[in-house]
Amino acid sequence: MGGKHIRQGKYFFICLASLVVSSLFSCAAFDMGKQQSALNHLDQSNRLVEEGNFNDAVRENQEVLSMFDKRRPADQALFNIGLIYSHYGNPEKDFLKSVSYFEQLINEFPQSPLKEQSKIWVGILKVIEKQKVKVDEYAATNINLLRGQKLLSDGDYSGALRENLVVLDLPGKSPFKDEALFNSALIYAHHDNPQKDYHKSMNYFSQLIKDYPGSPLLQQAKIWFTVLNILEKTKQMDIEIEKKNRELKR
Repeated sequence: MGGKHIRQGKYFFICLASLVVSSLFSCAAFDMGKQQSALNHLDQSNRLVEEGNFNDAVRENQEVLSMFDKRRPADQALFNIGLIYSHYGNPEKDFLKSVSYFEQLINEFPQSPLKEQSKIWVGILKVIEKQKVKVDEYAATNINLLRGQKLLSDGDYSGALRENLVVLDLPGKSPFKDEALFNSALIYAHHDNPQKDYHKSMNYFSQLIKDYPGSPLLQQAKIWFTVLNILEKTKQMDIEIEKKNRELKR
């Protein structure tokens, strides 16, 4: 009789363990599905921003917030919405809304890798609100340059260049144009940029040297120009040597 109870007890615990394991696997699979769904929403948001569809981009990120609340990747969704409401091309841009999302990220995700960038954005946007700086001019300088730096660090060279060109397209000699020229030159000289072009890079450095002699970036621009000029001459020499070798082999 005791043996029967023992066997029944073992069977009960085996069944219970099976249910627990099964439940854990089901929860893990469900969570992985949610994670993938969230990533899809975030990717879609990026595509919508590139198309200029800011309202739908916000909605994609809000879907992520509703799914994860105070768990990652909700920090990325908050960061994205902050960027969208501060985006230069967004006709419904609202810097106060943008600040509120960045601050929410800072408060709810103290360990997020996006926390420090959010602090920078909050500082910039609060300056705009406090000083009542002309929004379009400021947005097309500091904010575009900051966004360009972020895109460059992500390896998005075309996107980084576009942000700097917004600044360069402003009329007159903006105090930020020397930095935009310097950044554009660096982008074209970057060794990982599939569109790298030393001639274009040198043109940007040359323009900075000519138009902004008082720039703190002047000396660096001169050094870069000299180095790239040497590289171009060396490359041309290699081409000439290869050409002569081919002629001699005929």
